[in-house]
This record gives sequence, C-alpha cells and structure tokens, in this order.
Amino acid sequence: KEIDYPEDIKSSIVFVETTTGALKADPGGSYILRLTYNKENDLIWKDDGQLTNVIANLQDTFAAYGAPLVLELYSPLRSPMYNEKEFFARYNQLEKKLKKYADMTIALVNGPQRHKAKGSYLMQTTEDIIKIRMLVKEQKFRLKISLDLSKLITNKNNHSQFEQDFNQLSEIRQSIVGVHLANRFPSSSIIDRIYKEDKVYLNQYEYPRLSDFLGSISALFNDNQRRYFVPQEVKSTEELEELTDNLLRAGFSFIEWKDEQEQ
Repeated sequence: KEIDYPEDIKSSIVFVETTTGALKADPGGSYILRLTYNKENDLIWKDDGQLTNVIANLQDTFAAYGAPLVLELYSPLRSPMYNEKEFFARYNQLEKKLKKYADMTIALVNGPQRHKAKGSYLMQTTEDIIKIRMLVKEQKFRLKISLDLSKLITNKNNHSQFEQDFNQLSEIRQSIVGVHLANRFPSSSIIDRIYKEDKVYLNQYEYPRLSDFLGSISALFNDNQRRYFVPQEVKSTEELEELTDNLLRAGFSFIEWKDEQEQ
C-alpha cells in the first residue's frame, strides 16, 4: 500500500496474502504470509485435494523466496459437519508437510464475530481462542495465535464489556505471537468512543489520556514478549502515525523482527 511508518519506527517486513499458497511476485525480503480465502469459499480447509494443492504451492513459494517469518492461517468457517476436530485433522497435514521450516511461526488468526445465521468462524470469540489453545496444547501442535483485536472486540462498547475478554486472554498470552489492530473499527460505536476518549486532555500537562481499551491492550501484553504487529484498515501515513503514537503512549515499543532473531 506504500504507506510508510513514522521515521523513528523501522520495519522491513512485508505482509502478503494468498488464497492458493502461490505468490505472483517476490516479497523482496522478510515477509509474513497469510493463507486466506475468498468470501466464504474456505474449501482449502474442507477438501483434502485443495489442501494438498495449497501445501504444494506453499512449498514452491518457500523454495523460491524463502520461508516467511510467519505463516498466518485465516480461520475457516464452522458448520454442523465441521468443527475443531476436522480443522486439526487437516492442519496436522499442513504442519507435517512443512516441518522442515522449523524457524517459521505458524499462527491462526481469528475472523470477525458473526451471527449464527451467517455461519460463524471456527475462531471468532475469546472462548473460541481459549478452546483452540487448549486443543493445540493437548495435541502438541506448534500452532500459535495471531490476535485481530479489531475484529474480536467489535461490538463491545465499554470497559465492563471487554474486560472479561482481556482477563481470559491474559491466561494464554504466551501463545499470542502477533497483533492486528485497526485505527478505526468497521462500526462507529466502539472505535469512536475509544479514540474520542484518547483526545481528552489532562489539564496540567495538556496530554491525552489513554482509553480503557488501549490500557487493556497494554496490560495484556505487559510481559516483555516480542510480537509482530500488523496495522489494519490504515489508509494514509497520518492514520498509521496516529495508531502507532497511541500504542507508544500505551507503553509499547517497536523493534525490528531481525533484532529478536539475532538475540
């Protein structure tokens, strides 16, 4: 998107998506690869033939460009015939085929919360995330969690509503390796309230205070563990700067991934 981070934040990692496992262009260095699907066509997780093709394409991609730092898997949809058991049966195939890429992190990212009439995602609520983490631990998979907070907290408008989510997530935070966060949520309710609160200034210092939401994020990840960050729905350099400024005020720091890899 050619949107640059502020000068004091260095990042050379590219975030790219694929629906087939193949890439049309060289990412040109370190990259995060999300395996996703178009609309509700999640057959890559429900058809063995399609999954086999995707895995083969991923292997070709890694051979051509090197393995990504992170392979993100977008949560498939739940159905009467498809739940955690079916997902992990197919995920097991992917993990085994890619076991040679031991340094690559594999993470499942949550989908947005949806009404049951539309078909929910396998992982869309905090309860889903906790259950997925428990099953991963039981079956000794290497799968981690990438948390899309903008989608997870979409319809919760105040601290009392999302406090429980953050309390539950704190129990598994060591498994959360990445964070996606938008500068604005799709609906106007929560994000407008959050960022309007951020612009309330303290009288003495003329500095905006943190919202409960940003404070909760800060408390959740106050563990000195490094995670990758993917800004969502950012349309300009100014919006990205606003988002990163808010995170810096919440106590976060931005460090290039390579620094972590070298330590």
